[in-house]
Amino acid sequence: MANARRACLWIVALHALALVVHSQSHQAIPVPLSALQNAFAVGVIVTAPLVAAALIWRGFPRIGGTLLGAAMLGAFLFGFINHYVLDSPDNVAQIPATDWGNVFSLSAHALALLELGGVLVASWLLRSSARVAAG
Repeated sequence: MANARRACLWIVALHALALVVHSQSHQAIPVPLSALQNAFAVGVIVTAPLVAAALIWRGFPRIGGTLLGAAMLGAFLFGFINHYVLDSPDNVAQIPATDWGNVFSLSAHALALLELGGVLVASWLLRSSARVAAG
């Protein structure tokens, strides 16, 4: 279970780093978010993974892993819909190929991969903690 815990913490750290870069590109281009999008981003995409990591770190792998998996799935769906599906200024296909545009696109791709990875490592942690509890 220790490896699964470490993987979760690493994914959260890398996700936070990618979020900082992506947020900077949002501001530099600019690609503003609506109030509802911003509330979702702050609550689910930023805060929930950090709270999940704290729970995992403090020895609550089932609660933290569940929160992490749910937050990363929600973040992935939000990003996938906004960056790849909807015809909007937030879609990577609508972003000009400038320096910041390239940063925006690359960080959107990185976030999608990290969020899918977050779902996977959270599942790994939950399976591992269930085996420990049953064992």
